[in-house]
Amino acid sequence: MEKKVNKRKSWTKKVKRSILRLLRNFVTWIKGLYNNFMNLPKKIRLIIGVWVIVILLIVIVIIAGSANNKFLNKYKEYEKTVNEAALNYVKENKIYPLEDNKLILDINALIDNNYLSSKDIDDKTCGGFAVIYVKGDVTVENEANAEFNINTYLNCDKYTTEGYSDYK
Repeated sequence: MEKKVNKRKSWTKKVKRSILRLLRNFVTWIKGLYNNFMNLPKKIRLIIGVWVIVILLIVIVIIAGSANNKFLNKYKEYEKTVNEAALNYVKENKIYPLEDNKLILDINALIDNNYLSSKDIDDKTCGGFAVIYVKGDVTVENEANAEFNINTYLNCDKYTTEGYSDYK
């Protein structure tokens, strides 16, 4: 039993020593890099500094863009939810608006008729509507196969769907 404990202790000591050696080598490498950088002519150091700043700015823009996409995803999901609710509304009520006479269905109407819940989005500042129409002609025989075109437009404090102002 003691041999196993001693082996574990010696193994952890070796790991600690290896990590410390690695850290010392890294610090030595950084110091050497800094000294080499400082030995460069001033103009070259300035150019390198500008490039480092440009690269850092690009990385920041990429990270900010990624964070913005996550922010927009919740609104895109809400648009999909409104699309589904609007589709259910027109199908259940057998409304088939044509492309020349599009139906503009307010989100509040979907909420009032229980096709949409106000809990579906966290942002209570959102308002909007869905524009719905059927592609082609609809007859009694093909109404089950009607192909709906639905576009949802949201207007919130922090997000507005592109094209929202075209309908308002």
